[in-house]
Amino acid sequence: MDVIQKIWIIVLLSFNACEIQATDSTLIERVSSFGILLQQGKYDEVLDEAEKLLPEAVKQRDLMAQGAIHNALGSCRMSRGERQQALREYTICADICERGNFLQVAKDNKPKNHTMFQLYIPMYMELISLNIQYGNRVEALHYARTGLRWLSVCNDRKVRAIATVQIAEPLMENKECRLVYPLLVQSFVDATDLELYDFALQLCSYLIICEDIEYKRSPDEYEWIKAGDMLLSLATVDDVKNDYTGVRDKVMSNRTTRSQDEVAEHVSNDTASVMSLHSEQEDPVLTDSQDSTLLNDVQDSVTDSIQSTSELSPPISNITTVHENPLTF
Repeated sequence: MDVIQKIWIIVLLSFNACEIQATDSTLIERVSSFGILLQQGKYDEVLDEAEKLLPEAVKQRDLMAQGAIHNALGSCRMSRGERQQALREYTICADICERGNFLQVAKDNKPKNHTMFQLYIPMYMELISLNIQYGNRVEALHYARTGLRWLSVCNDRKVRAIATVQIAEPLMENKECRLVYPLLVQSFVDATDLELYDFALQLCSYLIICEDIEYKRSPDEYEWIKAGDMLLSLATVDDVKNDYTGVRDKVMSNRTTRSQDEVAEHVSNDTASVMSLHSEQEDPVLTDSQDSTLLNDVQDSVTDSIQSTSELSPPISNITTVHENPLTF
């Protein structure tokens, strides 16, 4: 995930150039300049200006400006390697977002407020990453769920494709596969369509895990593996490729073991039933003919079980376009 996070930092800085909608026109002008300054690497300048503007925004009770300022402060602290301070600023920003119901504001007028998604979704990504680094799993899960709500109404396909990779991680670890699965499918299509192949491959890994852990749907699972194998030649980040092959190989190994266990359990149950039946008879000793018949019955049962566990059903109906050609839409 480190490589993905490095890629995201670049995207984050470009997103911070978006216009901030504050109440006071002076605040709008001054806060909106942060994005350009951050892109130019003028972190000290942004830090000084943000700290000067914050008391004014608090005095005016302008939550929108306060949120943007704390977000900018968090970005500055991150760029300087001050992670603890960055976590504090992002946490304050998230609290302001929730108190001001920013998500509802963004939803009420998406065309006008689309930059809010570009500004605050990256903030939730940073919160998730930092809390995971400091072992705060509960907090990371909380921000992942909040970020998921933002992504569920975000129309920006690039933001959605990139952010889902980060936001899905705590949800997957907490076995909330059913909650995140629809977004994973949607974001996979987005990432592939936009030729963000490294992100698409990471999303494919998550989809395979969901299928294996939550749904136990081997045919669909194999379809995602086919898609992932096609993406391997297009992805460029070795860590992402290695993560995918590790997930794929583990799942395939587990699938083989699971099939063998199912066969063994089936045979064991059949044998136990036969043994129980014969124990109730007056003469428990089997003749050569009876022994041969029992052996044949067990062998037939094994053969049937192996065949049933190796058959593949048709692909998932609701994402056939992904399966037919996962690289074009």
